[in-house]
Amino acid sequence: MRNTFTNDLILFFILSLPISQPPLVDASLLVQHYTLGQWTSNKQLTWEEAWQSCRSIDHDYKPYHWNLAIMRNQDDFKRVEQLCARLTYPNATCWIGLHKLDTDLNVWKWVNHQTYDTMNWASEEPDTDDRFVRIMGDKLYGEHCASCSFSYVCQLDNLILVKENKTWEEALDHCRALQVYKWRRWENGYMFDLLSFHTEVESSYAQSIVREAKTDEVWIGLRLLAGRWLWMDGKTDDGVSSPVCPANGMNCGTLSEKGSQARSCVERRNFFCFQRPAPEL
Repeated sequence: MRNTFTNDLILFFILSLPISQPPLVDASLLVQHYTLGQWTSNKQLTWEEAWQSCRSIDHDYKPYHWNLAIMRNQDDFKRVEQLCARLTYPNATCWIGLHKLDTDLNVWKWVNHQTYDTMNWASEEPDTDDRFVRIMGDKLYGEHCASCSFSYVCQLDNLILVKENKTWEEALDHCRALQVYKWRRWENGYMFDLLSFHTEVESSYAQSIVREAKTDEVWIGLRLLAGRWLWMDGKTDDGVSSPVCPANGMNCGTLSEKGSQARSCVERRNFFCFQRPAPEL
C-alpha cells in the first residue's frame, strides 16, 4: 500500500509541474506527425502549388504544421475520401501528399518521407511515369502532369520534433509551455507534453521520424519512478516495450530508430512534443 501511494504521489507531482511562459518556437525546428484534423480546399492548384499552400498555413498557426494529407491506414484513407467527396462538383478529386521524389523515381513516398504501402490504387494505376497522386472516390490515381490542377486536402498534425538540445526536464518544460491551437473543437481541454505512445503502430510511426532529428535519440515522455516506467500522460498499461533493467542513473526514456532506451536525464538531445487532452481537475 505504501509503495502504491508513493508511486501515485510522484506521478501526480510530475503531471502537475507548472507551465512557464511559452518560448519562441521557430517553425523551421518543427516536424509534424500524428493526425489531429484535416481540411479540404476547393481551390484548384497543381500538386506543387497545393503542397506549398498547405505548408504556408504554418506561418499563421505556429507551432503546428500542415501538409498535404498523409494516410497511414484505411481509417485515414476513409477520412480523406469523405473530405474530398464534400466538394460540390461531380466526381470530386483531390491531391494528396504522395509523390515520387526527383532523387528516386521508383519509390512512392509521402511528404513526410515515409514510403507507401500499396493500397487502394485504381485499376491499371499507377503508370511508370506518374509523379503525383490524387484521390477520387475510394481509389488513388497517378498523374504525370505537373501543370494539371485539382482540389486538395491539407492535414494538421500535433506531434512536434523540436531540434534543440535540452535535458529531459528542460524538454518537459518546453513542451508544456507551448500554446495549444485554439480552433473549433480543439479549443479547450488540451495541452502539450513530452510524447507518450501505447501501441507498436504509434511507436513505429514516431521512429520513422527520428532520422529528422539532429541527435541519434530523442527524449520521449517516459520516466523511471519508484522502480517502474511511467508515461507523462499517466498511463502504464502499454502495448509497447519499455527499456529493460536500466543502469543506475538511467531514469529517462529516449526513442531511436532501434526502439526505446534508458538514458541519464541530464544528457542533452532533441525531443518530441505532442498535444494531448489535459488531465481533469
